[in-house]
Amino acid sequence: MEGKHSDHQPDSQDLRKDSELLRSHFGLLDLSERDRVCLLGADRLRFLNGQVTNNIKDLSPFRGCYALVVSNKGIIEGDSQIYSLADELLVDLEPGQGEAFRQRLERYLVYDDVEIVDVRPHFGLITVQGPKSAEALAQLKGLDCRSVLNQPNTIAQVSHLEGGEIYLANHPRLGSEGFDFFVAASRHPSLLDELKQLAQSQGAKLCHPDSVDPVRIEAGIPRFPIDMEPSVLAPELGQTERMINYTKGCYIGQEVINRIKSIGRVNRCLAGLIVEENSGPLGTGAPIHQEDKVVGFVTSHAFSHHLNRNIGLAILRTSVSEPGTQLQARIEGYPQPTRLTVTDLPFPAAAPSEA
Repeated sequence: MEGKHSDHQPDSQDLRKDSELLRSHFGLLDLSERDRVCLLGADRLRFLNGQVTNNIKDLSPFRGCYALVVSNKGIIEGDSQIYSLADELLVDLEPGQGEAFRQRLERYLVYDDVEIVDVRPHFGLITVQGPKSAEALAQLKGLDCRSVLNQPNTIAQVSHLEGGEIYLANHPRLGSEGFDFFVAASRHPSLLDELKQLAQSQGAKLCHPDSVDPVRIEAGIPRFPIDMEPSVLAPELGQTERMINYTKGCYIGQEVINRIKSIGRVNRCLAGLIVEENSGPLGTGAPIHQEDKVVGFVTSHAFSHHLNRNIGLAILRTSVSEPGTQLQARIEGYPQPTRLTVTDLPFPAAAPSEA
């Protein structure tokens, strides 16, 4: 999850404050750099249902779901948050993934009544994330947000076209509460100012995007492509109830994913890592060892002010993924291995470290 920010680089204290807002209160992020496409046409639900891992065909109007795009071998090629609007499907994608998503879909279009439209230039995306998000938005004047505040994976139009279209989606991105405003480009600056004023009145603010990763990692939420690099199979991420529907019917990659389910286990899984005190750094892609055997690799990593430790996510052999297991990461250019402890996802709660 990335966002816009100025050229000013915040210091560690600023990032700590922003992360703590997102973790325990709420904060704003401008995610307009993310890609957004819409699918129109009579066959849009049936067609997209055959391309992703979750059930799109049976989405009711103004409902949504999270879904992966996988190859015919079950390898993850992308992820998406998808909403069914009145006459179209809105697809929210990682920055830079819109073109690959469009090309993937067009490869399988034959006589389907489906049109794929890039709407990123026409709509911005502002998000409010944190456990007090719903409470904050309930105080927002001029926009009626009540219809989605208590209903995850719902979306509603909260402003009419005359004032610039605004859709509000209930989308927790960091494991607690969260809401996305898809806002017409003409209305984006004014809505961002309005939300900044709301945040300031309640002790919150527009947060720097670098403050997101510690909170996301603590929540155990994988991100494409960082935690879903080209060797990772969809079921290895866990969280299959959120990502995969096993009864929806045929889609690309279904055979491999259903075969893994029938086996009842995976050989690798997503796991959390805590760096031991006074040990070394982490690095994306760094091999993880148990004694002299490579048992996985680091995906995401960040410093958690909340835990006062470097932390990370990793793809590990399930045989070494038990919480409390001691492992080591080999970081290029660093003389000593970094000592690690495997932890549950989400990370166990801990009292904030002293300032």
